Amino acid sequence: MITRIYERECVTLDYDTSVPCVISTSLKFMMPEEFKAHLDFGLEFMKEKVKETGKMMWLSDGTLAGAVDEEGIKWVIEDWTPRAIAAGIKYVGFVITENEWVNLAAEEYRETAKEGMTTGYFKDVESVKKWFREITR
Repeated sequence: MITRIYERECVTLDYDTSVPCVISTSLKFMMPEEFKAHLDFGLEFMKEKVKETGKMMWLSDGTLAGAVDEEGIKWVIEDWTPRAIAAGIKYVGFVITENEWVNLAAEEYRETAKEGMTTGYFKDVESVKKWFREITR
């Protein structure tokens, strides 16, 4: 079952109980404050759910997204990721897009993400979910 937990003009967050994971779908470019707000909201949600399920993953679908600025990438790496790892979030899956700038941001995240966070890159949302299920059996 998929439940919408957050919705703004530029992004949605859905919770898929079958995985379990939070699916972040970027709909267009986000200003830095909205980018941070949706990630923080999702992390707080995942903290509660990991207590119930014992596992939780983050799926980022940026197929419709605009570029992520350097400040946002730095914040995710230095602030959000350590908090996510501390909360028990160990896997992040990215849907690769046609937008080079979004893919570069995802690649930069992979190269500099903290130890304890594993990332994967896939062609679609279902492929990410399949990977999540396989690695957390």
